[in-house]
Parts: sequence; structure tokens; C-alpha cells
Amino acid sequence: MVRETTRPERSGWRDELFSKWHRSLDPDNLLTCMDVDWIEYCRLCKEAMAVFELTCDWNFTNKPITVTQTLAKRLDVFGYLLTYRGETVEDIEFRVRRLYPDPQPYGTFKSATARQVEALLWNIHRYCRRCGTTQEMPDGVPEFDTFGWCHHEIPAKNCYVCNRERRGFT
Repeated sequence: MVRETTRPERSGWRDELFSKWHRSLDPDNLLTCMDVDWIEYCRLCKEAMAVFELTCDWNFTNKPITVTQTLAKRLDVFGYLLTYRGETVEDIEFRVRRLYPDPQPYGTFKSATARQVEALLWNIHRYCRRCGTTQEMPDGVPEFDTFGWCHHEIPAKNCYVCNRERRGFT
């Protein structure tokens, strides 16, 4: 017998075939899994640079993020919870919560525009601490993300740009 999904489908457009199959293997809920929503990675060395939990914004105050947060910490990369809403690319809006490093408190989100999330992504890619690749920032994108989470404003032990030498990059 297939057990009920943990959360009912709300959007009406997700294919649940794999989830139903996986749940049918274990009626006692001992096999646990989740999909990995989004990983930003270095275009040259293919190493992860950030892990995102991505979801449509249903006006919740929080979403389970323990596995995503643990994954970001173990990979030692940035981790974020990103929610989005809108009808088109032009009107998309976001809410962001940093999971690692320096996680924001439970239920804390920052509202963000598409331009702010774009800046966040470009800043993640500006330096790969594993292979040393630097990425030029496109014109008009600030060299720090517009949430006030400049990599130089977080504790020094977590700043990948400032600690290149400590991590073996010169």
C-alpha cells in the first residue's frame, strides 16, 4: 500500500510518480529521501559553490531545511532557502533566508527583488575557493550582494574571499 505523501500537492502540476513509488517501498517510513532543489557550481572545476532549497511561496513562516542546511555545512558552501512568487519572469518576487554560514534565525526571511537575487548569484560565482577561478562581474552588478551580506561582513572564518591563503589558495 502506498502511504500518503508528507505534504499534499498544492500546485497541481508536479509529477508524483517517483515519490509514490519510493513511498511504496517502505510503509514504515524508514527510507527517507528528498530532492536536491538547486546547486550553483563552478563552471571549470564543477565543484559546488552553493546549495538552495527552492519553493513556491505559500506564505509560510518556514520550511523544513535541516537536510539542505546540513549538506551546505558538510560541503562548506553557502546555503539558502529561496521562496518565489509571481506570474511571469517580469513580476517575480523572492524571500531569502541564509542557512549557512551564519544562519538566519528560524522564520526570518528577507524580501528580495529579482535584481537582488541576481546579485547574490553573481557574488557566489565571483571566486571559486576550490580551483581559484575568478568570475568577472557583469556591468551594473554590485561586488557585494544587496542584502547586506557582503562576504567581508560575515565572520572572517566564513569569508571565502578573505581566507584564500588560509585555505591554500594564493
